[in-house]
Amino acid sequence: MSCRKLAYQFIVPVVLSVYASAAYPVDIIAKAALGKQSYELIIRDRSFTPVFTTVDLSLTGAHERYFVTLNYAFSIDSEIETDPNGLIFYSREDVNLTFGYSFDAFNVFVGYRTGATDANYGTSTTDYEGKRAFGTESDGFYIGTSASHYFKDKGSLYGSIAIAALDGEV
Repeated sequence: MSCRKLAYQFIVPVVLSVYASAAYPVDIIAKAALGKQSYELIIRDRSFTPVFTTVDLSLTGAHERYFVTLNYAFSIDSEIETDPNGLIFYSREDVNLTFGYSFDAFNVFVGYRTGATDANYGTSTTDYEGKRAFGTESDGFYIGTSASHYFKDKGSLYGSIAIAALDGEV
């Protein structure tokens, strides 16, 4: 199995500041995002291309230059694919735990992720509970870097790149 992922999100961040004590301020950042994710799954020389509408929830704790983030993302809708066995309905779920350090111009991070995609056959656009077509699971560690640039009165541009060693199975 091979997998490629393309994702984009519309982010609605909420920032809360919490102080554990006067000596150790901890910033708590909660984020909720609605977005689209596109995958290309190649299984036994067949290509499947699910596209998901996702909800992405995360909670970050930051102290000085260190941060930890717990992230949970799940699909709320997917495009329907046709197949000789019927229609394919997809669902996706991901959990990430990330630890990082912020330098002045960029961040470095390491983490662990686990995710699963389920595909089920249905007979009509309202039949989501058909027989199972296939499922994929993956988990493992990643390392990466990110950077952002703030444009005065315009917003921020953010980029991130990572490499992962994931174990996957169909």
